[in-house]
Amino acid sequence: MKNIRSFTLIEVLISTAIFAVVLVAVYSAFQAGTLSYNKIDSAAGVFQPVRVIFNRMALDIKNAFVYGKDDAQFHGTAQSLDFFTVVDSFDENGKISPNLALVKYEFSDNKLKRACLLGLDVLDANFAQASQDLLDNLEDFSIEYAFRTLNPDNPYEWQKFWPKESDDNQKKNLPLAVKITLFLRDAGVKSPEEARRISFTKVIELTQSNLK
Repeated sequence: MKNIRSFTLIEVLISTAIFAVVLVAVYSAFQAGTLSYNKIDSAAGVFQPVRVIFNRMALDIKNAFVYGKDDAQFHGTAQSLDFFTVVDSFDENGKISPNLALVKYEFSDNKLKRACLLGLDVLDANFAQASQDLLDNLEDFSIEYAFRTLNPDNPYEWQKFWPKESDDNQKKNLPLAVKITLFLRDAGVKSPEEARRISFTKVIELTQSNLK
């Protein structure tokens, strides 16, 4: 009869140990993949609304124009901005066409709000603007305005408002660019204490600026 060889205790223990190591490695890789997916999913949920808002503001601000001989009607502070611009809107036939607009952005109560008047309503100073909440979980929001200096080493500077009261040239013109910064808390963490403060910044150049 042929000898039937069986596993020894040591061989069984070694096999079990190897299997356990492989199992732990597979579980660790799966857990890491799950955590990475959750982080990416959380980041996408934060980045997408910000990207939409920046695109909306860029379309409005890039098309801003001077309205008025002595006052460009472009007024901005560190947390609000109103100006005349051209936006695409639907006409009576359902077609998209450019339209005169008065747009206002304002940060208040942790919300970024946008108000827009179209057509001849923009000429009525008493016309009430219905605002729309663009983002309601902002921690902070700031706007800066670029202007040209006479310093060759630093030709551009930023200021927190537009225009300066003492600068008649700024009153008649648009800034070179507008810098917008949003501050959010990362919602993809387990507790508020662990939340990271995330900032997003976008610089928008004004195509109709006369300060170049």
